[in-house]
Amino acid sequence: MQFTGLGILAFSKRNLLGASLMLHSPLFALFLVVLLFVPPSVANVEKTIFNVPAEAAVGLALDPSGFALLPSLQLTPTAPRLAIALNTSFTGPTKLTGSESWTVVHGLKIGASYEVRICWAATSPTEFTLRTYTPSEIAASPMLISGMSDFRLPETQASLNGPLLYLQISSKADYYTLDRRLMTLPEPVHVELVLDSLILHVLPQSLLKIVGVVTVVALSSWWASSGVYTWLLSTAIDNQKKRR
Repeated sequence: MQFTGLGILAFSKRNLLGASLMLHSPLFALFLVVLLFVPPSVANVEKTIFNVPAEAAVGLALDPSGFALLPSLQLTPTAPRLAIALNTSFTGPTKLTGSESWTVVHGLKIGASYEVRICWAATSPTEFTLRTYTPSEIAASPMLISGMSDFRLPETQASLNGPLLYLQISSKADYYTLDRRLMTLPEPVHVELVLDSLILHVLPQSLLKIVGVVTVVALSSWWASSGVYTWLLSTAIDNQKKRR
């Protein structure tokens, strides 16, 4: 394809005119305003999604001695965030899983859907695995009970409101360094646990406000773009009339 000098000049003018209209349009201004409220992404996220079965209403799991298993870390719909430091470890031939931590999630609704997210800084490479268990699953597994031996309490001293599930967090260090001390004993990772209910089993409740903002922005953009289109169309028609 060949362009003459006048054709290139006209093409450049059209580009400049289009760029000028875009920079001065309400839609572009609205886009810039939205960007001001977009936070930077500086963290990693892992999550697990689960439905609450009827078995979650049986109460705390008991070990063979009759002691209740109640982890000190707890999440509820009324207190859905928990900032903690979790121990990590490297895996190898003699250790197939990372360090384990336990949390009890209670105050849930039978049949409802939830997700638990764990967030940590991207500067701390770690691989997390999240699993949920019902109290009956814990009580039926000697291996799981042994992993919760530090949380044994007399049954009369341990009680929680509402259905509950146990959350197991496996933390595996996911990096290599020449520092032998860190390779032997990795530093704890600061994380934030977030419990979020799912609307219609799909949409996290915490995203409801964001969805509302996106909807308003989309409708405003449609209104602004239709106005710009009408103005451009009327301008083009006026220019054609003047040439005649």
